[in-house]
Amino acid sequence: GACLGGGLEMALACDYRIATTHPHTRIGFPEVNLGIIPGFGGTQRLYPLIGYANAMEVILGEFTTHYFGTVVVEFKKEALTKDILDGTLEQQTRRTRKGIKWYEHIAAVRALIDKMARKKVRVKTEGYYPAPLALIDVMHESFGTPLSEGLSVERAAITKLVLTPESKNLVNLFLISERLKDEMFSAETPRTISHAAVVGTGTMGSGIAWALDNQKIDVRLKVRKASSAAKAMMKIRKIYNEETSQDRYASYTIEYGQDHL
Repeated sequence: GACLGGGLEMALACDYRIATTHPHTRIGFPEVNLGIIPGFGGTQRLYPLIGYANAMEVILGEFTTHYFGTVVVEFKKEALTKDILDGTLEQQTRRTRKGIKWYEHIAAVRALIDKMARKKVRVKTEGYYPAPLALIDVMHESFGTPLSEGLSVERAAITKLVLTPESKNLVNLFLISERLKDEMFSAETPRTISHAAVVGTGTMGSGIAWALDNQKIDVRLKVRKASSAAKAMMKIRKIYNEETSQDRYASYTIEYGQDHL
């Protein structure tokens, strides 16, 4: 099953972490998607196990599943108990832990890792979400400090993030999506939509416009200036190009006028 967020942080605080190779095993940190960062020691206990760069990528969501230096087993209670008692499990754990790379102890190397991570985050979020950048700051500031000091840095950052409008909106969006999973939809025939309007042409607005246009629905964009419409067109075209490169669509066209596409 899933071991995510706070549950995973509790596992990181333990002496051993045991996982199975079952396809339903899911391990990770979804906090950045909620506009926050791990707040129970995840930023402090992960990098000693798998390294500074790997930990940053995991928490930023670049890895969907990572075993975090666990002992991966097909779970058998009796065999596991025996391995713990005779010390075999500790030896296995040491072999699977990659730990901090020697070069990650060099400040200049970590600065380069931070720079590359910031660049990747800005491309992905276009600067609209503060949590990923705050995560990089926390890991940079707390690297190599005693655990208590690192936890203080982590706590101060998440206290600020949880109060931001971005976090509140992302959490609300998550709760809505969870409710929709359990909602029983009506069996009535849905209305046919042929025209739609999108207010705002940021990352989300452009994505919504693409989704509507991809369903052959005429889309009208509400923008403040022509340059915003041009940027939206570039983003939509980029999505289509990515889809085309995966051979999902043979061709596409985007028709546009003064205030619609």
